[in-house]
Amino acid sequence: MATNLRRALEDRVARHPDRLAVRFGELAQSYAELNGSIDRAAGALRELGVSSGSRVALMLSNQPEMVWCWLALAKLGAVMVPVNTRLRGDSLRYLLGHADLDIAIVGGDSLGAFADARSTAACLRHAVRVGPGRDAETEHWPEFGALLRDAPREPPPDVPLPPEGLASIMYTSGTTGRPKGVLVGRKAQLQQGLNYGELLGVAEEETAYAFLPLFHVTAMGTALGSLLGGANVAIDRGFSPFGFWERTRRYGAVMFSFVGSVLTLLMNRPPSPDDTDNPVRRAMGAATPRWLWEDFERRFDLEIVETYGQTEWMSLWTMPPPEGRRVGTVGKVPHDRFAIKVADRQGEPLGPGVRGEIAIEPADRQDMATGYLKDPDATASAWRADGWYYTGDLGEYDADGYFRYVGRLKDSIRRGGENISAYEIEQVVNRHPRVLESAAVGVPSQLGEEEVKLCVVPRPLVGEEPQLDLREILRFCRAELPSFMVPRFVQVRDDLPKTATERVQKAALREEGTADCWEAGFTRSRPISGTADPVRTQRCDESRDTCGR
Repeated sequence: MATNLRRALEDRVARHPDRLAVRFGELAQSYAELNGSIDRAAGALRELGVSSGSRVALMLSNQPEMVWCWLALAKLGAVMVPVNTRLRGDSLRYLLGHADLDIAIVGGDSLGAFADARSTAACLRHAVRVGPGRDAETEHWPEFGALLRDAPREPPPDVPLPPEGLASIMYTSGTTGRPKGVLVGRKAQLQQGLNYGELLGVAEEETAYAFLPLFHVTAMGTALGSLLGGANVAIDRGFSPFGFWERTRRYGAVMFSFVGSVLTLLMNRPPSPDDTDNPVRRAMGAATPRWLWEDFERRFDLEIVETYGQTEWMSLWTMPPPEGRRVGTVGKVPHDRFAIKVADRQGEPLGPGVRGEIAIEPADRQDMATGYLKDPDATASAWRADGWYYTGDLGEYDADGYFRYVGRLKDSIRRGGENISAYEIEQVVNRHPRVLESAAVGVPSQLGEEEVKLCVVPRPLVGEEPQLDLREILRFCRAELPSFMVPRFVQVRDDLPKTATERVQKAALREEGTADCWEAGFTRSRPISGTADPVRTQRCDESRDTCGR
């Protein structure tokens, strides 16, 4: 049995070299062709001085070079540092200064941002561009295509690849604070692909569809799980709800993975007679709204597989058990991989139906990340001496052992002595027929603790529909939520600030405070997208009752 990703991939190539492995739009590669491109990428990287332990940033979109370099680094024993292609300014400068990079491979859309931020990358020896330069500076950077053409075609030399060695540094999304560099070992990297292959439910020679960014653990697991399972993966550059189902038909994809608001955006497209005429039988991901779950399955004739995990978990997650799923839960624990508990503030396990922090204890600690780069305090706080990893997530489980994710601890709002889950507020508000998506955050209260601020993105108007009435939203919240959870501030927005993986950036919403919000008693609202109404202040006659004040 293969003990590292290089061996596992090369074993697959040897078994079926001519089988389809990967597609990027019109480019299709067999396992042998993909392996040849990986070997040439490894040769090009070696010419730049990359060797075992080198740290190489990949700031690339979902393009062939991303996959080639990622797997080439695994063969060389180097450390991959995938970089969010949306990063700019201070966020990018922080990551480049924090990661101690040796080499960076940068795509065309990110060249300007990287050039502006690279001064903080004190150890960087080379920045390599993929495609033409954007200015006088980047035009002089080595071009990766030219390096590939001149690179040797034979496989790179064998190097020791001990399982405990560092394989990648995966930066978290940073939705609630500074991104953290998650340290992932080689065994965890391999196990991620093997375990994802089981979870995807894709048989050999079938197709998985990946559209989430490859610098994210979900898309990476989807691609790797497909390849190590003998299937193939179709990789798109991003998500669009408009041509989504046509893409699945073109590729013949039997599954796709998702996060965030993807399912909601697909569901909000106008119904079509051919909605069930698609090849997909399974959608695998997280944060499926309970109200949408079964309606989505019926409309598109597929099964939703709800899971729960984190970047830090890598190859570990909860999943539906063999005895069947339970809508609204994230399944159970595969007992041979890890133990799980819901704990109180002292780390003591809580019983069924009691909310607390989710913690896991892996059967093999090398199956998950080992800590955070240059952050011993955060590492010690999460990875405890007794072997348990504390997630910072809230959850609970029922009498049958099915777990339910409730939200982030940092995303909990403290109001009037109550701990409120922003996630639960959002799940209710998103059921409103006029709401496309929403986000709830805590903002400072003059009385101490916090108040609830709700940000709402309305669905596009159809025909002669009136604009979204915020009083209607407040009445809906009053009917569906306990009084202490009803928002005090409501804001209508054109969109929500998000990461490249469609996760809402709650920190940005908190920093905005209560500007342009409808407060209990008064409204200060911006025009809804597509209207010409001026900014106005409006009395809300029901606000005191509605907000529980």
